[in-house]
Amino acid sequence: MDTDWFAVDRDGHVAVFDSGKVGAVPVETAESIGMEDDAVLEAVESLPLIAEPKFRLAGVSHPGLREGVLAQRRGVVMRWPLEGWASVLLFRDDSVLTPDVRRLPGLKVTKIDQLVCVTLTSDDPAGQDDPRWKVWERFLQDVAQARSSYVTSHHLADLSLALAGRGMFAYHAHDTRFEIAEPYGQVLVPDRPLRLDEAPRAMRDVLATRPRLDVSFVSAPYIQPAESVPCAAWGDSAVYLATDGFTVRPFPGADAAAYQREAAGLVHVPESSFKPAVFDPPLDDPTAQ
Repeated sequence: MDTDWFAVDRDGHVAVFDSGKVGAVPVETAESIGMEDDAVLEAVESLPLIAEPKFRLAGVSHPGLREGVLAQRRGVVMRWPLEGWASVLLFRDDSVLTPDVRRLPGLKVTKIDQLVCVTLTSDDPAGQDDPRWKVWERFLQDVAQARSSYVTSHHLADLSLALAGRGMFAYHAHDTRFEIAEPYGQVLVPDRPLRLDEAPRAMRDVLATRPRLDVSFVSAPYIQPAESVPCAAWGDSAVYLATDGFTVRPFPGADAAAYQREAAGLVHVPESSFKPAVFDPPLDDPTAQ
């Protein structure tokens, strides 16, 4: 639960995974590092900042959504970004962007697919009397009312930004469909991915005992680690959602009765925005399929 863990892919690239509340975590990691992998974080401190990473829609758009359905709308958080963090807001168009907002220090406006991406990065706090906060607050108030333009938002933590700026990929577990162990979505892509064989010796040594995932972070917007290595999830859940975002499977070794019971509880969850759920193996109750 709320664990930041690291893994290496088949290409020797490194990624940090934020499990949130329900994301699957490799058993070997969950039993050894706790909520943060201090050994890796200490080894990473010597790496220089390379470049600002790129934000990816997979971090907010669930893989199981029907074609053409946008990411789940999140309420606008009325605050200035915490120091070292970044606020990301996605829009269908740039109609809500005023000249004052565009001039805010730390603000970037880019296009991702057909969406307008507004990112505000903060290196220092802004109190309520700060002119910057007043401009941003008015903007957020306008956003909260711009129902036809506003899509969703996301907050990038200082840890993810710092690691991605040093060459690591960053993933965050989705939790918007069933609140079981859902796939991780790629949130940040480094400008120049770090290869393990290029890393300092101390970092290579500590990552030698971290999970290896049979995927390529470069081409994997979504990852379900339970498909590569033994994993566990919060509450000892017996089921997880596959990388495709709609197939429900039992964790390897899970009790068959527990799988049937938990999976059956998901059958009637309202999900008009998602592709129909598939249960593998099928449920025993023919009326529940």
